[in-house]
Amino acid sequence: LSHPGEAISLYKCTNVGIQITGKGSSITIINCNNVSMVCGDLIATLEITNCRKVKFQIGKVPTIQIDNVSECECYVNKENRDKTEWITSNVSEMEILSIEKDNPDPVRYV
Repeated sequence: LSHPGEAISLYKCTNVGIQITGKGSSITIINCNNVSMVCGDLIATLEITNCRKVKFQIGKVPTIQIDNVSECECYVNKENRDKTEWITSNVSEMEILSIEKDNPDPVRYV
């Protein structure tokens, strides 16, 4: 991402690993299976809808919306975790793991 207003949409991806650099507006992941994503900060939202087997690591983001998703692993920095609004609906097998600066091993939050 080269400009803060840019957004990314992933649609019908399968068996994909993505690393996104820079600060953008939002990321939307729809109808995907077995997706892994690492990204920095977002200005608005990360939205994941109708997906199976999603793993992501994200920096600072105001809102994470997860809807109709199974097997979701969320890695977030401890200091940003409680500043994020989490909106979930019809989600199964979801884990939120905190990453701490002094500890390289993620700590299960939920």
